[in-house]
Amino acid sequence: MKRIGKALLSSVLLFGSLQTAWAEESEAVTEETEEVTEITEEETKSEETVEEEVIEETAEETEEVIPEETAEEEKEEAAEETTEVTEEAEQLDAGASEKAAALNAARTSFVSGLYVNMLNRKGSASEVNYYVSQLNGNMTGAKMVASFVESAEYQSKYPGDRKYVESMYKTVLERTATKGEVDAWMACLEVGQTYRAVLAGMINSDEFKKVCAAKGIEPGSYVSPKAVDRNLKATQFISRFYTKALGRQFDAAGIESWAQMVQKGMTGAQLAENFVESAEYQNKKLTGADFIRNMYEVILGRKAAEAEVNVWLEKVNGGQTRRAVMMGLVNSAEFTKLCQTYAISRGTYTSPYAVDQNFAVTTYVGRLYETCLNRKADGSGLENWTRDIISGQKTAAGVANGFFNSPELANRKLSNSAFVRAAYQAILNRVPSNEEVASWTAFLDKGAERSQVLIGFYRSDEFAKICQACGMRAYSSADFDMRKKGPNYNPFGGGYGNCTSGAWELAYLYGGICLPNWGYSTNWYAAAARDGYDVGQAPRVNSIAVYYGHVAYVAAVSADGTQVYIKEGGYLGHYMERWVSVRGTGTKSLVGYIYL
Repeated sequence: MKRIGKALLSSVLLFGSLQTAWAEESEAVTEETEEVTEITEEETKSEETVEEEVIEETAEETEEVIPEETAEEEKEEAAEETTEVTEEAEQLDAGASEKAAALNAARTSFVSGLYVNMLNRKGSASEVNYYVSQLNGNMTGAKMVASFVESAEYQSKYPGDRKYVESMYKTVLERTATKGEVDAWMACLEVGQTYRAVLAGMINSDEFKKVCAAKGIEPGSYVSPKAVDRNLKATQFISRFYTKALGRQFDAAGIESWAQMVQKGMTGAQLAENFVESAEYQNKKLTGADFIRNMYEVILGRKAAEAEVNVWLEKVNGGQTRRAVMMGLVNSAEFTKLCQTYAISRGTYTSPYAVDQNFAVTTYVGRLYETCLNRKADGSGLENWTRDIISGQKTAAGVANGFFNSPELANRKLSNSAFVRAAYQAILNRVPSNEEVASWTAFLDKGAERSQVLIGFYRSDEFAKICQACGMRAYSSADFDMRKKGPNYNPFGGGYGNCTSGAWELAYLYGGICLPNWGYSTNWYAAAARDGYDVGQAPRVNSIAVYYGHVAYVAAVSADGTQVYIKEGGYLGHYMERWVSVRGTGTKSLVGYIYL
């Protein structure tokens, strides 16, 4: 018990001392706390004072900047603005709807008009709505109009050209056409263009673009599939050949075919040739004068003056063909300008006949016929002799020799004086004086050969000037080898026992020429050149082929120019004909050719 009591007493004493310590510390803390509190209260008071001052200042500023009445007004204005924006938005929506409705109505009217004006009936609601939906889906106005015009329904009730043009103005351009506008399109249709040309003209116009713009339609464009519709000038040009050359209206298939060829490059010259050379034109059987007049209208598009007709008539009567007339007009500067007007290339026309190439040469040959043979030239004879001169195969003197030494002239049995007069007229193209006739006649009466008279004419300056003016070669030395005729004068013995004798006989037979004695065959080429004969390496009909140790007459040349057909003597001891290379016979190499 005593131990418990002591313990309790010790605990009381310890707790008391602790309590005293705690009290002292608490007082100290309290004092510190009071000090801090005092500082805090001062700071707090200071902050409160600052806040109150700021609040007071702000209140004062607020009272000065935003009075209560102004704030209210601003709120009201903001509300009004919001209302206005809302109203404007509603108005825009309403406007867009109205515009869409207006465009839809315009497109509906456009489509309905196509049915009424083109098909002469009202379109059903489903038909109209379908096409309106296509326009809303960006189908072009051009495509839609074309689909109506090209439809089987419209084509089955085509109203005729004039009414078609009028309806197109009303339908596509939504107005009435003037008489001048309709007449202009009718003129296009009358020369060969189709209704599609009118369609293209309307659809591709600025006026149609404006119509489409007003309806919110993409206008698009249209190109006719017909060649006649793409170039009015070319179509007019072709149409004129139908009316002026053939004397009839064009047929649709024909004019379209020609238009296609012109677009591919056919020239005005080629077009003229095709029409004039056609069986249809030839069957008209026009007289010479009428043909010439018609050519002026067909080719130059005008009437010919009588002086022009007479000039061409003289040429036609003088031996040229009608193609010479066409060649002269087509290749003229006047036709060139006309083609330029129609936007067509002129081109060039050349007659296939030699008589049409040089009228002076044709006239010369024609004069030989009339003077020597006392008759008009036959067509083939005139053509052949003229071609020989123009090609250079014969000289003017050589052709004259052919006439003066012909059996036909011999059969006329002309006296010496008549022969002299014929020579003046045929060769020099003039009437001789009596003195000239007397002089040459006396020369013949003394025993001179007529070939000597001809040689005198050929070598004259007068004949040289005539040939120069005509573009003819006057003569060659070969032309003077005709003083002796026939096989009795063959210097190589006659016949075909050897090649030189055979070549001489064939030159006389086919060329009418008595060749000189040129000796051994290999020497002929050099000897002929020395005597003035034309020589060369190219083969030619009516020439002498000279080989090393052989000669032969050339009767033909192959089309490709690689072979010649020779006639010869002395080959295997007798006459022979065969094809050989232009370079030789196989056993004999070529030296060259002597041109007769």
